[in-house]
Amino acid sequence: MDSLFKDSPKYVGHKLMIPEIGDFICLPQESNSRALIHNKNGYEIISNICRHRQSPMLRDKGNVSSIVCPLHCWTYDITGKLIGAPNFKSLPNLNLKTKKTFEWEGLLFENDVSKLKYSLSRNPFFDYFTFDNFALHNVTSQICNYNWKTFVEVYLDDYHVDSFHSGLGGFVDCNKLQWHFFDDYSIQAVGYLNEVKRTSSIYSDWTSLVRSQYVKEKPKWGAIWMLIYPNIMLEWYPQTLVISILYPISPEKTLNVTEFYYPEQICHFHETYAKAQQLAYKETAEEDDKIAILIEEGRKSIKCSNEKSFGPIHPRLEAGIPHFYKFLKSSSSRKLKKHFYDSNNFN
Repeated sequence: MDSLFKDSPKYVGHKLMIPEIGDFICLPQESNSRALIHNKNGYEIISNICRHRQSPMLRDKGNVSSIVCPLHCWTYDITGKLIGAPNFKSLPNLNLKTKKTFEWEGLLFENDVSKLKYSLSRNPFFDYFTFDNFALHNVTSQICNYNWKTFVEVYLDDYHVDSFHSGLGGFVDCNKLQWHFFDDYSIQAVGYLNEVKRTSSIYSDWTSLVRSQYVKEKPKWGAIWMLIYPNIMLEWYPQTLVISILYPISPEKTLNVTEFYYPEQICHFHETYAKAQQLAYKETAEEDDKIAILIEEGRKSIKCSNEKSFGPIHPRLEAGIPHFYKFLKSSSSRKLKKHFYDSNNFN
């Protein structure tokens, strides 16, 4: 895993999470050992562990003028400089480690994304992913009891939309599916279903609200899903932007952190729309969970019986899956390549 992820972009958060000087948000994927903070230097990653007795200091999110350890009141300014150590005759030279971030469209990354930014500029749906006049609504997290690559496989599979998702299948039109592939990412765009089709009650509620937002002209697309390899998902829905990140915990457990953004008008004055959209999103996510669990259950059974049984990949509806594994194969160490490809046929 270290071999694969160490050179990945490493998304850490969006500027809209910490718009004001002193704003911070702890990083749950790192057990809150670091935080994203807005200080005079811009947007930085800062250690959240006191240099004295290693206690965490900041919790969750908020705004601070200084960072104070709850144990002995060691105090740091928001750039990480130690400015107070009670009862020490001289101030120890122990500052918090900080690291600058790299930005694309407000998304903040730990690693340099200069090459990725150039690649993303060729994205034919670039204009859909602007966060201008958007605001962060909320952040959710979920533990998925399966491997992170299985999550990605389901994400890149449009074949199951009509057969498994009664709600989503009545909202998007996979007959209008478009794929776009690049070295660093892939995009799948599915049309907005203009015709009335049987759907779930949850999606029916959201569809009604979408139509109220698009009175003169219906949206061309129902959803645009972009996967920035290996683990960053950037998604567009009508009047909605979502950032969803996968963090492997173990071979059978994955942390999924999801951020929801809406135009400021909706975010602050139209809670009904945001709530309906997230209920629809949750319905689809729970159904995707069921698919992923079934896939891993079947693969474990095959492995136990020493059999090999893989069906064909649909050339259009599942086109993103082999492209993702091609990326893994080119980016992984020799040992990891063998681990990935002994267990599937996505070469």
